[in-house]
Amino acid sequence: MGGKVSPNAVIVIKDGTTRLLSVKNQDTITKIMDMVPEVVHRLSKDKKGGPDDDTLKEAAFPEDDL
Repeated sequence: MGGKVSPNAVIVIKDGTTRLLSVKNQDTITKIMDMVPEVVHRLSKDKKGGPDDDTLKEAAFPEDDL
């Protein structure tokens, strides 16, 4: 008896961000949907006057000094 293993997705960790990329049955719509979060992040990061990532993390997850 034997089995066959084929990947459905790959986890990519780059510059502190993690992405799950599908490698099976990718059509154009799926590829676009996978790219949208990265594009939004890049565009929002390029705007001047907005808070940086560290400020947003501190606002979302404040450290309590108890």
